[in-house]
Amino acid sequence: MPLIIGSSLSNAESEILQSDFYIIIWYPEPIFSSETTIDPPFLFTPAGHETKDCRKFARFLQQNNLALTPASTNPTVNVSMTNSPQHASWPMFDSGASNHATSDQASMHNLSEYGGPDEIVLGNGIALPISHIGQASIPTSSRPLTLSNVLLVPRLRNHLISVAKLCKTNNVSVEFFPFHFFVKDLRTGARLMRGVNINDVYYAPPTQPRLQLNSSTKTFNSLLSWHHKLGHPSIKVLKRLLNNLGLDYNNVSNNLFHCDACSLNKSHKLPFGENSFKVSKPLELVYSDVWGPVKISNDGYQYYVIFVDFFSKYIWLYPIKRKSDVSTLFPIFKTLVEKFFKTSLVSLFSDNGGEYIGLIPYLQQHGISHFTTPPHTPEQNGVAERRHRHIVETGLSLLHHAHLPLAFWSHAFQTAVHLINRLPTKILDFKSPFEKLYNTPPTYTKLKSFGCLCFPWLRPYAKSKIHPRSTKCIFLGYSSSKSAYKCYDPVTHRLYHSRHVEFIDHIFPFTINGLPPDPLPIPNTFLHTSTQPPPEPTSSLTAQHPHPSPASSITPQPNPCTTQLTTHSSHPIPQPNHPPPSPPTSVSQPTPAPSPTATIPLSSPSPHVPPDPTQPPPIHSEPITSSSPAPDLVVPVDNDHDNFGAYFP
Repeated sequence: MPLIIGSSLSNAESEILQSDFYIIIWYPEPIFSSETTIDPPFLFTPAGHETKDCRKFARFLQQNNLALTPASTNPTVNVSMTNSPQHASWPMFDSGASNHATSDQASMHNLSEYGGPDEIVLGNGIALPISHIGQASIPTSSRPLTLSNVLLVPRLRNHLISVAKLCKTNNVSVEFFPFHFFVKDLRTGARLMRGVNINDVYYAPPTQPRLQLNSSTKTFNSLLSWHHKLGHPSIKVLKRLLNNLGLDYNNVSNNLFHCDACSLNKSHKLPFGENSFKVSKPLELVYSDVWGPVKISNDGYQYYVIFVDFFSKYIWLYPIKRKSDVSTLFPIFKTLVEKFFKTSLVSLFSDNGGEYIGLIPYLQQHGISHFTTPPHTPEQNGVAERRHRHIVETGLSLLHHAHLPLAFWSHAFQTAVHLINRLPTKILDFKSPFEKLYNTPPTYTKLKSFGCLCFPWLRPYAKSKIHPRSTKCIFLGYSSSKSAYKCYDPVTHRLYHSRHVEFIDHIFPFTINGLPPDPLPIPNTFLHTSTQPPPEPTSSLTAQHPHPSPASSITPQPNPCTTQLTTHSSHPIPQPNHPPPSPPTSVSQPTPAPSPTATIPLSSPSPHVPPDPTQPPPIHSEPITSSSPAPDLVVPVDNDHDNFGAYFP
């Protein structure tokens, strides 16, 4: 579309403008041919008839020695130059212009030579060549307006702005009024520029460059004011929002922005980076933490403590009755794993709990570094905290699927650890902690469904040869210290440890029968199968027969739904009016490797067992005398290389 720009009005033009209604006439090509150098005005014609029939227009042509010429076929742009030199440097806004044009090369960038045939044709017929094409911009109160494809015409006196292209390129609108015009942001409606009407031509007067918010104080105060108005958003959100509104505050540094109200009321913990500890072998760094308290389990525990080897991510879990039991348990655990793996425990990482603070003298004596977390910062002990979550979620899932009461949580959590240690993990390149620690993959053929129906072999404990040789039990996990399965009798509340067990994996007795009836209370005494009177107990430690059965042993368990009992035995309780069964002959079995969940009684040591060359030497604990503290816990031992893999065919 050719451009026609208004100029100063002559007498003839003024006479034309005296008519009531006039419209702007746009021609695609020049309509004048004259030897004179006058600047033709806007072409006006009274509404209702064509230009060729307008007598006033004909008189105007005659007085100025002008004549109509046929349209040219060359693409041109009609321009009429203004007679206002004082405004010549101001950009002129033209709603009919199809291109931006300027003669100021210094204001342009990304220039390239113009190779097209187009040219700028003035109203007097003079054609002005286009030398280059490039980009330019107009500063505004908030953001510059981009001018694309600007034509560089060296002989042009004015800067021409195409309103249509300006609006499309910058997503703005232009509103014209009799004495001024506005350029506004289309999305927000924010006013970006105000122009003026001078002699019926709309100019954009030069604006002062933005003060870059002139002073830093003014900038900060303005940004802080918006921060208060918008409800104290973060500085990143605030800047993004203001930029969308056409307000540029990017020059304000985030580090300098501060709001007391936000600092006082939005204080939160900082994110934690990756663990900086580097280890190359087991036991260089062990994480530990105590979990609880919870409902007392059916075997008398209210807490558990875990030890996690940072090198292999292998977990040892030990149920305990009190937090203070950690101070007795840790020295035994240290001796156990150091002898088995033939390496020293170097560092211990824990929280600042009293159970670990009490270990400081022992750790210092044995040259063990002790790292602790700051107060109320459990995230720094993330290795142990994440294991808590995994153990609890897995254990509760096992209980829920088997419909077992929560009183069996200690068995479920120990089973969960047994399984977690054998599951591949991404952090170990999809190796299991067991394989990482023992350098051999675990076997999975002996795994059974927790809480399912099972039938342990109990012939040594039958009342006679014609009594049943088994009973319905519930599978409660793996007794790695005895290389056997744990089978719970819900009627007698006894816990059998047996190697010979038949499993029905798809049947869960608690699902079918619900909770068993409450049995008669079991006397809280040490039970023996001999005719001699039982010895007086000297402590609350667990008792165990010195000669366990070659295939199975049993431990009476209290009713999980009634009063907590502490009696444990390796033989069934004699029934009234029936002689007790004779104990089976003791048979030597290989001593298992350290286990994460098994137990060793703190009683008289078992008879000597010849060592198995493929297994670590047997571990015996000295009996605790009355002068030494007697914790109410069983001391855990680590398990063999694959629990049952080394003992079961």
